[in-house]
Amino acid sequence: MATNYQITSHQQEKIPILRVEPQSMGPLVINVPSIFGIGPDVVEYAKVFSESGALVYVMDSFWRESPGPLPIPNGAPLAMKRMHQVNPDHVLEDLLCAIEHGRHESLCTGSVILLGICFGGQFVVKATAQTKVQGMATWHGGDLLSVLHSSDLEKVHVEMDFGDIDPLIPLSDVEQIRSVLQYVQSIQIRTHANSSHGFTHKGTMKYNEEAAQQAVDGVLSLIKTCQTV
Repeated sequence: MATNYQITSHQQEKIPILRVEPQSMGPLVINVPSIFGIGPDVVEYAKVFSESGALVYVMDSFWRESPGPLPIPNGAPLAMKRMHQVNPDHVLEDLLCAIEHGRHESLCTGSVILLGICFGGQFVVKATAQTKVQGMATWHGGDLLSVLHSSDLEKVHVEMDFGDIDPLIPLSDVEQIRSVLQYVQSIQIRTHANSSHGFTHKGTMKYNEEAAQQAVDGVLSLIKTCQTV
């Protein structure tokens, strides 16, 4: 899916994103997707969120290296290559610019929700530690333990979804995440049965419809919470 909008960074770079408008004002949902980028499933989720009242941004984290979506699983070699090439600081800086820009859009109420899928999980956690957001969600988010601090999430509504047979995020890691975040007041951490890494990727062998719908419902609950604040 091609991006359709640009944000100007503090360095005057043009950051390409996918932008989907709601019918009226609502919270901003920013999705940092997996290393496969803005694929058809990510676009479909963006439309679901916008139809529920959110202004949606989807980041193309690899626009400097090798932009665009890659097929799952055949695009894995190139996806892994660009993951190792990308500068993590650039990914975070782009996300922070998107937050700053989006919360001042006329269609945004000022509330911000971040969603990180796989690769994107660590970046939404890092961004939450650096700027005020109202909600944060991760779907089979990787490398979270190295960046999670409960103090950063005390006033944030959090939704996290993991698979119980994910070889990249074992259940022992999920239990450690639960322990680190045990004092966060508004949090839901779900572990889905018979779900491996990438269970939200529609059209793939790993897709688990029931688990994916629960993950989507978690984000929809964040949108509803922001709409009623």
